[in-house]
Amino acid sequence: MAPDDTHPRVRAFMTQRLAAMTPAERFAMAAEMTDFVCDQSLAAIAATMPTATPEEIKLRWCELHYGKPLTDRLRAFLAARAS
Repeated sequence: MAPDDTHPRVRAFMTQRLAAMTPAERFAMAAEMTDFVCDQSLAAIAATMPTATPEEIKLRWCELHYGKPLTDRLRAFLAARAS
């Protein structure tokens, strides 16, 4: 079992609040958290690649998350589209 530092009353409150949300509200919350995490990971990559363009940063993000083979295919597609 994973460590849990949340007080049981707080955990119960959080569970109750989540259960009271509509599916659309839960989806919106998940989408907002996903956007935040993606923005933070892009910022972390940008910090390690100070001279990179926004496209290079996004391609590096893609490589880290989806692998080099798929990212290489994306790079080829983008290059063909640009010419």
